Amino acid sequence: MRSERLTWLVAVLGTVGAASTVACRKRPAVANGVVTASAESLSSAGDNATNAKMWMPVLTGMGVNASGIPWATGRMHKPFDFGSGTVAPSQKGDIYLAKIDPMTCLASATFLLGGSGGRDLASNGVAVASRGNVGIIGTFTGEIEFTPHHADRSGPSGKTGVPGLDFLQTGSFVPFYAVLDGTSNGAHVTPVKAHMVEVGQGALMSIASNPGQNAFAICGRTDKAVPAWSDTGANRGVITGGHAVAGGDWDIVVAKIDAATGAVIWGKQFGGVGDQVCDSVAIDNDGDVIVAGGYSGALSLGGIALPPAANTPELALLYAAKLNGATGEVMAARTWGGEGRSSAYGLAVDANGNIVVAGALGGSVDFGGGISIAGQGLTDAFVVKLTPELVPVWAKSFGDAQDQGVKSVGVSSKGTVFVGGSFQGSLGMLGLTSAGRTATNAFTAELAGADGAVLAAHAYGDATGAQTVGVVTVARAATGRLADSTFIGGSFWGTLTFGSTSLTTDGPRSLTGYIARMFP
Repeated sequence: MRSERLTWLVAVLGTVGAASTVACRKRPAVANGVVTASAESLSSAGDNATNAKMWMPVLTGMGVNASGIPWATGRMHKPFDFGSGTVAPSQKGDIYLAKIDPMTCLASATFLLGGSGGRDLASNGVAVASRGNVGIIGTFTGEIEFTPHHADRSGPSGKTGVPGLDFLQTGSFVPFYAVLDGTSNGAHVTPVKAHMVEVGQGALMSIASNPGQNAFAICGRTDKAVPAWSDTGANRGVITGGHAVAGGDWDIVVAKIDAATGAVIWGKQFGGVGDQVCDSVAIDNDGDVIVAGGYSGALSLGGIALPPAANTPELALLYAAKLNGATGEVMAARTWGGEGRSSAYGLAVDANGNIVVAGALGGSVDFGGGISIAGQGLTDAFVVKLTPELVPVWAKSFGDAQDQGVKSVGVSSKGTVFVGGSFQGSLGMLGLTSAGRTATNAFTAELAGADGAVLAAHAYGDATGAQTVGVVTVARAATGRLADSTFIGGSFWGTLTFGSTSLTTDGPRSLTGYIARMFP
């Protein structure tokens, strides 16, 4: 790796200008709820500055719209000002949804999803469709309100709300998806559609969009046959065209959602003997849906059967599949692996339809065509690029005898690949080593789209804490100053340093979130 590229990345993470970062840390607000901001001059010329904002709520998802404006989501328990005014969650905590000004890292709008009737609220991801509507997935118990208090007639209108629009009500730990108006202003978001998804003990794991498509894709795992979707909200499902048949233990569930109406375009369930899960989902420029994850046993994807390897341990086989955007029928599928548990946490599609899958590998993998990865230890971070037909182009892994993994991946308009994750020990060809024997540090890397060559890499963290990059999203459709801006986010405790900006939690094991903006 060329040292000048590493220096360049550090500069990107420490200056504002043609190459810059704004890093946002979350910690308790002062008594009046006002965000505390500090500024320091970080460029060599001293003519630019970066702000470190202190926030408390942990970030669990982030997406970016076609103009390069990010949306962030997470859960909060105390009143806080994200930059657009103090918002106060219910006593049991709410999900927050914040539209972020990329130049200041402060929210231009903040909305709460929850209410006094709900608990066990969690958001698992957020995405923004081509025309600006926002999709979110999560879990709740009891009730979740999108327009506060409509369910009990005490809201601003004084009228009973509409189930599936203003609120959802259910039992315990039920996943949901919601589509929200991206132009919402004021105290409350304008809902488009919300729906529960009955997956038993399963979960929705990923939501995605594409800057050229007005749709969302969601995926996850289920341990039961998912019922048919109902427009009334009474039937908690996503599968259209009749009831699905469960194939075994965990099965894959995936659906495509109309971003204008929130209606299900199609839904599918795939399974077989053993466990099959979807870790991540993406939509390409043609509107086709790509899913990736792990499985053990056998996997039947409609008319395509992926065979198991002999004596595979739990979720040891990786798979990727492309589904027709109009019908959900499987167009192509591939499988690799078989030595140890593997996960495909990151999935992205470039402007030419090439697919990048990233995550953690539990052993050596032969992708075919002379492209292979040799396992180094427990789990290794990996990235593999595939053609639109799922043929491997190149594959890279980074690791040693300890645990490493990529949590998210994004691709620029030029095809450059950006990954982020967490690691212990050393990341091999990235040239990174964790700060301590027990510390889990965060890392980012920039890889050339053509061959996966390492262009830059950096580690963040200290010797005693825990840090991770959980989200990477790239504004590849944006123009001007925000073109190809790369946003990263995650959680940490201890100290997290971007260039000359250090973020430190209030105490040991005080889990905190952050957002950073990078310009290539």
